[in-house]
Amino acid sequence: MGGAGAAGGWSPAALIASYQRRDEAVNRGGSGLGAPLKPHGPETASGLPFRAQPACNQPGGRACYAAAMRSLQKDPKATNRVSGRAHTSGGQLEDPASEKLAKIGKVTGNQAVMSQLGSAEGKRDELLAFICQRLKIVNEIQQVELAEYDKQEEWFREVAKGESGFHLPDATRWHDTASFYMQAAQAMCAGNLGRGADLIEKAQEAERAAMESVPHQVESKIMPAKRKIPEQPEAAVGVASGATCPTKARPMDLKYGEEILAVIAELRDNPALQNKDYGAWWEGLEEEEEEEDGAAG
Repeated sequence: MGGAGAAGGWSPAALIASYQRRDEAVNRGGSGLGAPLKPHGPETASGLPFRAQPACNQPGGRACYAAAMRSLQKDPKATNRVSGRAHTSGGQLEDPASEKLAKIGKVTGNQAVMSQLGSAEGKRDELLAFICQRLKIVNEIQQVELAEYDKQEEWFREVAKGESGFHLPDATRWHDTASFYMQAAQAMCAGNLGRGADLIEKAQEAERAAMESVPHQVESKIMPAKRKIPEQPEAAVGVASGATCPTKARPMDLKYGEEILAVIAELRDNPALQNKDYGAWWEGLEEEEEEEDGAAG
């Protein structure tokens, strides 16, 4: 083995020999940590000799030597540094950025689902409110037409003469409208948003048809704003037939639909148009009016 190098230092050969001596002591059953093994050279500046380590020519020696040399500089275990990568349960390294993106993706996915559910719920509530509003208006219109049953004296002449736009009132014409609106509401309350949207479209078609068939004497007494039927509600535009929504309790204002369907009274005939003795029943009234006008003149 070589001796010491420069004054106050160790040569590589002396250091390796010191490691070999310690390794031999360990192999003989010693701990290697008992009495200091005197190295081939001077002591360190602190007065304590180096501990021997396995030689590089022994199995594991080079690794031990390299580890020992690193430990002379700084013990990695003594630091507070945290590795930039983490091991997964499968033993593979996982990039923290990728892990973070995965978590964000999961959160975004949940938010998307919640957003979709929230959107369907909002559309459902908007459409139910639309249905209740239309049923309320249709109910009011039906009551106007029903009231005309008792006002035949105001329009019987026009009906009897067959004047354009005049015919018998029929309050049951609104049944189809109410029925479709009620079915639409029931479908959406049961969670079938698409079915409800389709039925609203049918209800509006029935409402337009009913309004177009209203006799003039009834139409003239309906406020213009109520005669106007709105376009398809925005919430129903683009809704797929199979779209779903959260279920909901039945709105109280569907009672207007029940009231509409409860009206079954009809006027089947105008008063008799022909009198065997006096001809048409209105002719006598017209003659009386002419006589009264002549007397007044």
